[in-house]
Amino acid sequence: MKKLFLWYSGTDTTAESMRNFFNITETDTIKVEYINGLGTEGNISKTNTLQNNDAANEPGLINKFTNYIYKLYTRAKGAQEHDQVAQIEHFFKITENTNSDEEVELIIGGHSRGAAVGILGLIASLYETCRLSSFENSSIKKITFIAVDPVPGSSKVLGSSALGSKNDLLGFETIGGENKIKTALDFIATRSKKPNLFKVIYYPARFDMRNEFKADQYWLDFYENQCKNLNIVNPKNDKPVIETKFYIGGFRHSAMVNKTEEISELYDEINCPTNLLKEIVYHELEISNSDLNAIQEGIIKTENDVLALVSNIKNLKLTERTTKDSYPLEIKAEKILYSGESLEQIIRNRAKNNSAKINKKNNRYLGL
Repeated sequence: MKKLFLWYSGTDTTAESMRNFFNITETDTIKVEYINGLGTEGNISKTNTLQNNDAANEPGLINKFTNYIYKLYTRAKGAQEHDQVAQIEHFFKITENTNSDEEVELIIGGHSRGAAVGILGLIASLYETCRLSSFENSSIKKITFIAVDPVPGSSKVLGSSALGSKNDLLGFETIGGENKIKTALDFIATRSKKPNLFKVIYYPARFDMRNEFKADQYWLDFYENQCKNLNIVNPKNDKPVIETKFYIGGFRHSAMVNKTEEISELYDEINCPTNLLKEIVYHELEISNSDLNAIQEGIIKTENDVLALVSNIKNLKLTERTTKDSYPLEIKAEKILYSGESLEQIIRNRAKNNSAKINKKNNRYLGL
């Protein structure tokens, strides 16, 4: 079976940086496609092309200024529908080259808005496609989604809902049901007559307390629903209707894709958030058979050991990376302060917690 890997990069993250991060070698059976994150030059250029905005693609100071303003807007207010179309296009690009008689597995991952907006936009597109027709005869036999700390961005925009702009998910919000992800995936699988079409891997950051980086409620609802219904299987083959895996780790939102964000001094090379993400992807591509649960346990042990310090933080790097002062977003000479509780203060005030306790303000797990 041929495996096609697509990665939706996070805000301001380029496709090339994620290509270097995963460092996957293409073969006859493994093809990869990396998608520029919202706010990058590559995404802006693609958006302008789709909108036939020739002026915005011209070189010069006006174009630079326009794109600079657009990047600030994207950072502050999330995605527009045309941004999503620019990203969804890559899905069709990578699948167009598959032969109809060749079985294909899609592995579609994303970090931050790449997961909270990009993957949900793709699910909405597949849902709409299946409302009109069926890809029962498609060569696609399995689709695995890897949602890495999905964060939708600010919802404080005109005509917004509690989770973000109503036009930022290509119609995802119009899908019925309390658990929209499960509703959509169940419908697509039924229409395609492929009952075990989907597998979902959810890998959120554990500790980041910035209010602006609140984890996406759609993904949290989906995970909690799956946990309650682990025993629901397809009677034809006794397999889960939607296979779901859950991993967790990291002190900050970008811990899985950036070693400086995960405070790498606290971890070893194997048991660290970035390595876990790589191994999850390699595992799905069948280029590694590492013990993912063992890596997860190693990360949790390291982080719980840090939490056990409670009121006496001895690691200077941890203190530097988790105070309120470590969170400003640098835009030129301007600093924009984030709101939310300081992780340093949380660590000082809380003893180690051995149960999975969610902070409802930002959907973060403070203990495991």
